Amino acid sequence: MAKQLWDCRWFKCGYLEAQGACGGIVILWDSRVWKGELVTKGTYSISYKFEAVQESFNRCLTRVYAPHTRVDKNDCWEEILVAKGLMKGPWVSCGYFNTIKHIVEKRNCSRITNIMRDFSEWIEDMWLHDPHLNSGKFTWFKEINHYSMARLDIFLFYNDTEEAFKDIRQRILPRANSDHTPISLDCGNWNHKKSYFKFENWWLGVSGSKVWSRNSDTRQLNEDEMMMRLRNLPKCRCELETKIKSIVA
Repeated sequence: MAKQLWDCRWFKCGYLEAQGACGGIVILWDSRVWKGELVTKGTYSISYKFEAVQESFNRCLTRVYAPHTRVDKNDCWEEILVAKGLMKGPWVSCGYFNTIKHIVEKRNCSRITNIMRDFSEWIEDMWLHDPHLNSGKFTWFKEINHYSMARLDIFLFYNDTEEAFKDIRQRILPRANSDHTPISLDCGNWNHKKSYFKFENWWLGVSGSKVWSRNSDTRQLNEDEMMMRLRNLPKCRCELETKIKSIVA
């Protein structure tokens, strides 16, 4: 069956068989690029460690198919946590999490349920990141008229993944016959628009910042005075960044 999904002579695969209402999981990779090693199989997830064949690089992956009830879902979150503890290196978890974090992630949703709270708290407790979803809002559609739609399929990862790759985004892919829309995790360099910048008055309280205040008229400075102010900028920036980090922390 895996060969029908991907016609590649070098493909390898790992799988978790379907159990009851929980669907099965299949992970495919190109053996010319990656060497895959099974770390653990659970009730709702399967985890692999991948090492690049031609580069000194590794990646850990946990693929998920979450159950329906609140008790079983909490067991699933615990299972993912245990799997993560067995792996070292950049780690990503993806798949069908079968719940949402926010009301806007489901059509006609008007209240926050206990399962939604559990899922949000679990993500926050694990310090996981859920990058922005591009090209759409939902990944699951019910029936032909799409009376019910929700974002149930996502990627989650730690800071180490963001540090290794730039501009990480989730992107919706074309949907075929399934009620689920495939999603991909992309990274690379995009041409961003200039980000919104807001000036805070308290920045002027940082040592060295007043040399560039609105009251300064740089047109009247001679060359020596201008060079002196330029030399003060790195020190001002370091102190400002330290101040901002202390406030955020």
